Amino acid sequence: SRTPRRHQIRRCTDQPQNVCLLHRIKQHLIAGRNIIDMTINTAIIGAIDLGGDTDTVACVAGGLVGAMYGIQAVPSRWSTYVNGVITTRRGTERITNSGLQQLALELVGDAPAHPAVSEHRAGPTEVSDGIFVASFPGVADAVASGSFHGAVLSLCRVGDAIAELPIRREVYLVDKEGSANPLLRTVVEDAVATIDAWRAEGHDVVVHCHGGRSRTGLITMAWAMRAFGWTADQARDWLSAQWPHLSLWNTTFWDFLTDEWEPACGGGAA
Repeated sequence: SRTPRRHQIRRCTDQPQNVCLLHRIKQHLIAGRNIIDMTINTAIIGAIDLGGDTDTVACVAGGLVGAMYGIQAVPSRWSTYVNGVITTRRGTERITNSGLQQLALELVGDAPAHPAVSEHRAGPTEVSDGIFVASFPGVADAVASGSFHGAVLSLCRVGDAIAELPIRREVYLVDKEGSANPLLRTVVEDAVATIDAWRAEGHDVVVHCHGGRSRTGLITMAWAMRAFGWTADQARDWLSAQWPHLSLWNTTFWDFLTDEWEPACGGGAA
């Protein structure tokens, strides 16, 4: 006779190679518990560490995490180098970080996003030892000409303009006020930690966004505040004296620096 369904379900969870759906769901729920209590990378790594059918489990867990927290919760050291081949209605396509974002916009019916268009060419300009700032065209020209050989931290869409650069990061940061960046502190922490790690390895670092104004100012000032124990005002005065393109129009960015980042960095304590 056929095995009763309840017996099949009970045995299914005992499969050693995670071949049953119920067991996979259990793993996803375990990973989901980690998502609430830990960082996104810890949750995904935890899903992988469960063993067995790790590609499926990690992909589904990653999808759940992404739906909960969004792209800004994904470490830039992961998202920057996303690549692979997928099948869409247009056929087989090679996908990158920027391409994956375009696909996500298509799936939700939004207009496609475009890489930052050419603006003024500015920089790279050194503002501290090994720390440079620039606009996107300034960086692109410096990389293309071979005049800059360091690491690039991009705070705007760059498409494939510098995709071949071996040391780079693409940080998802929207230059809008209000709730456009729900995980602003996570993004700033990621960017500042990246700069510090690169400098510790001996790399020159260039920070840039579209025009080198607002987002570049946010991250460069945040780095200086942590590095030197400065207040937001001190970091602003330091950067504006060397980089005339700095813009503080985004009050959300400035409020974050003064109200949240400055106390965390001990600004002015000395």
